[in-house]
Amino acid sequence: MFFLSMCGVILSPRNSGTPPVNQPVSPASTAQATKPEVSALATQPSSPKPTDIPKPTAVPPTATSAPVGMSRTSPAPINSEMETGDFKLKIIDWIRPADKIILAANQFNTKAESGNEMILITANIACKKKSDQKCLVTPSSFKVITEDGIVKEPSFAMAGIDGYLKTGEFFGGANVTGKVAFEVPAGKVVILEFTDGLFAPDKRYLGIPAKK
Repeated sequence: MFFLSMCGVILSPRNSGTPPVNQPVSPASTAQATKPEVSALATQPSSPKPTDIPKPTAVPPTATSAPVGMSRTSPAPINSEMETGDFKLKIIDWIRPADKIILAANQFNTKAESGNEMILITANIACKKKSDQKCLVTPSSFKVITEDGIVKEPSFAMAGIDGYLKTGEFFGGANVTGKVAFEVPAGKVVILEFTDGLFAPDKRYLGIPAKK
């Protein structure tokens, strides 16, 4: 019996030199052990940078010119028919230079100074008022503006010129034709200004070329 007891001791697993069989490892433990560490910054989505929205560019206002004939900077052609509140105007003829014609009519008529010349225009003016109302026209209704912005009055001391415009009244529906003379710079473009009325003038502008 002693011999059998000793054999039992020798054969006992606790005392044997054989290593123990590995215990099974749970999948959770394996996954936890093999799971790589990832940076917290790498796992968070990066916020997109705000896009700079271009600011609207201010567009400078476009310079607009006055309608043709309504300003001395945009005159109508000399042969244009122009209308105002009371009148309808048409330049039916113009002579430039007209010095010989004017002096031939009367030697005491205005003689242009050196560097100047005379212009003689013939205008037809119709009254647009009602037939029982009157229009008033005078040579002072016309003026000439030079390239330098100088306003020239018509020449009044004119004699012997047939049909020279005189101050007068006429009824609505009627029209008058008359001539007006000006002394202007020779060979320069000038602007003819026609004024309708004295207290609330309505003006029209016609360009007179340097030569006819």
